[in-house]
Amino acid sequence: MPALPSKLLANKYHCTIKCFKRLLCTALSFVIPLFIATNVAAYSSEDLFKQAGDLYVGGRYKEALPLYQKAAEQRHADAQATLAYMYCVGQGVPQNYALGVQWSQKAAEQGHAEGQRLLGTLYYLGQGVPPNYALAAKWFQKAAEQGEVEAQWRLGFMYHLAQGVSQNYTTAANWYQKAAEQGHPVAQNLLGALYHSGQGVSQNYALAAKWYQKAAEQGEAEAQVILGDLYRLGHGVSQNYTTAVNWYQKAAGQGQVQAERILGVMYHKGQGVPQNYTLAAQWWQKAAEQGDAEAQAFLGGAYRLGQGVPKNRDLAIQWFKKAAAQGNEVAQKSLNLMGMLLGIPE
Repeated sequence: MPALPSKLLANKYHCTIKCFKRLLCTALSFVIPLFIATNVAAYSSEDLFKQAGDLYVGGRYKEALPLYQKAAEQRHADAQATLAYMYCVGQGVPQNYALGVQWSQKAAEQGHAEGQRLLGTLYYLGQGVPPNYALAAKWFQKAAEQGEVEAQWRLGFMYHLAQGVSQNYTTAANWYQKAAEQGHPVAQNLLGALYHSGQGVSQNYALAAKWYQKAAEQGEAEAQVILGDLYRLGHGVSQNYTTAVNWYQKAAGQGQVQAERILGVMYHKGQGVPQNYTLAAQWWQKAAEQGDAEAQAFLGGAYRLGQGVPKNRDLAIQWFKKAAAQGNEVAQKSLNLMGMLLGIPE
């Protein structure tokens, strides 16, 4: 048989190589997934959890999810709780509260504190399950007893407001205390509130100020404004208008409406700051636009008298009407004086 011309031989060679590559790719398309699946199955749940964690930390949620799933199916409690969280917030998977409940339940039943707290939260909010305060309290209790800080303050809050449990301020204070001592700002603020009011503990303005201060230093706006009140009034601390203004400014910087209104008063009176009607009106404007009735009445007065803003009867009436519609007596009396009480809009 005569030899093939070199060109035909080359074509045949390339065809053989192409066919071989196709066959190899086809084979690998079956072998590689099988290899991966076999090796994933061979890993322990802890190995899977660690690999998933590396991917998760790198923001590769979709790749982490199946590894967490495999570990969770092997009853790895940390993986179950993490998987539950990912379903709840929609990380690497469409948000699905029902699956969040399913996996948090599995973790919770193994005594996993974060799983218990998450399950309690889902029952509390009615996400993936009907709302059930009693079950929320049950799971918060289990997590709280293991030192889970979020569960501790939430359980305290439920005792505070009688949600799913009988109201008990003392028990609320105990749970707030545990969370507050772990540095939780919400718990610190709420514990300060109990010492402030004397609910569940003996009234003690100094201890109230201590816990408000801790929360305020962590940026808790409500604590900042109440701490400002304590310094302004001299309750539990030495009266200090300048310090009061500092805390009001921090809270107002977060849009806290009460702080904005009181700052207006402090600038109007010159307490802790030089008297400045313009700044007073500006702070009242901010609070008034958030619907604060007292600030609306103050701003109406500023426009009526021309203090810090140009005198403007129409704007004065406008703000007095807004405040009066919310039952503010000062605004109602001011409108009486201006002969405009009738026809106050809702």
